[in-house]
Parts: sequence; C-alpha cells; structure tokens
Amino acid sequence: MKLSKLERAMVINQLEIRKALTPTARDFDQAIEILHSGYEIFYDEAIGHLFQPMSEDASNVVFEVLEMYRAIERFHDANPGDNAVAELHDAHFRGFDGNNEVTYMAFTRFLIKVQGKYQEQLKYEKDTDGFNSHWPMLSTYLEYLSRWKELGDARFKLTREQVIAILSEK
Repeated sequence: MKLSKLERAMVINQLEIRKALTPTARDFDQAIEILHSGYEIFYDEAIGHLFQPMSEDASNVVFEVLEMYRAIERFHDANPGDNAVAELHDAHFRGFDGNNEVTYMAFTRFLIKVQGKYQEQLKYEKDTDGFNSHWPMLSTYLEYLSRWKELGDARFKLTREQVIAILSEK
C-alpha cells in the first residue's frame, strides 16, 4: 500500500485523536510510529482494520443468497415437521467463511445486525458463530442460486421438492 505524506499525516492525526479518547489503547502508538517513519511494509497492519471495498456485484450475491434462504425459511415455517428438508446439510444459512470470504461475512452481519434486514436469520447467529461458516461457501451458494433462479417466480414459494433440488449436491 502506498500513502502520500499528506495521507500519512491525516491518518496519524486521526490515530492521535483516537489515542487521546481511548487512553488505555496501546495499539495506536505502534501504528503512529509505522506511519510516521514510513514503514510501508507495515501500513496494512497499521490501518488493517479497513476492509477492501466490496463490489456491487458481490453485494448483490449476498442479497440473493439471503433472499434464497428467506424463501427456504418460509418453507420451514409452513412445514415445521418436514424432516426431509430439515435434515439437508445446508437447510439453514451457514454464513460465509471468515478467513476466505470475510467481506461477504462482514456484509451479511451488517445487513442483519446493523440494518435489521433478514431478521429470520438471527436465530442461526449463535449456531453459525456469527454467520462465520468456517468453510468457504461462496461457490456452493452460487450453485444453489443458479438452481433457485431457474424456478422463476415460483422460487419465492418453494415446495419440498424444489428446496431439495436447490440444496442437493450434484
């Protein structure tokens, strides 16, 4: 990462303010020293709390996955005793991998916890470690989404057979 002198000075200033407001935090001193001394190799560490920007396309994937699981939740709610669906491995939204899909996971948390969207997923927050699947899920979700979209308008009111077809391994 490259930062101009002006950018470094602005970040140092912000870190000094945060340090003054949080006197028990020691991490600020090291980050200030890294930026002040121009140790580029450690810039990401000094300001690493910033995620890479998430594209609109990637954001839309999260929305689509959550919409698909909303439809599956509607099926669960309408058919609480349906074990054929409940026993499927991905019968409930598992989240995204916190190591490899961190922006997807963070955006999911933002949508659910901050914006209050997709509240039906909150009941799985604890079981999924805060929507962290601990395993890459994006490619699996993309497969599921392609099957879900093939259903057209019917994808919003799913039958048992449709849910099984969406979530089955092929």
